[in-house]
Amino acid sequence: MRQVIQIDQTVLKQVLDEARERIKATEQWGWGNALEKAAEELRDEPAVEVEVEEEPEQALALIYPPHERVGVTYRCTAATCQCEAHADRKPCRHRAKVRLVSLCRDRVEREVPAAPTEEPS
Repeated sequence: MRQVIQIDQTVLKQVLDEARERIKATEQWGWGNALEKAAEELRDEPAVEVEVEEEPEQALALIYPPHERVGVTYRCTAATCQCEAHADRKPCRHRAKVRLVSLCRDRVEREVPAAPTEEPS
């Protein structure tokens, strides 16, 4: 199922700060550049069209249209991508972006109180 997720910039900043700390703590420096490129895309275009996969657990997938490379469309999840960087076993901004979108979505869902249910009279 496709849907559009609007990224809240305050939430994005919080998620980014935490991700940067994780990169430092784990010394996975290669993800730093991918993370910053993904964050820049989300700041420039905060409305993101995603595919929501039912399994596992409402996982997200992004479809990158051919504007990056003429005639090439990438589909990526947090685990896999069709781009050259991923094929070369390097961190890619596509996977970083889908992870950021997923973390932002999850944070917003946790912070929004559940709607009260009406009890029958």
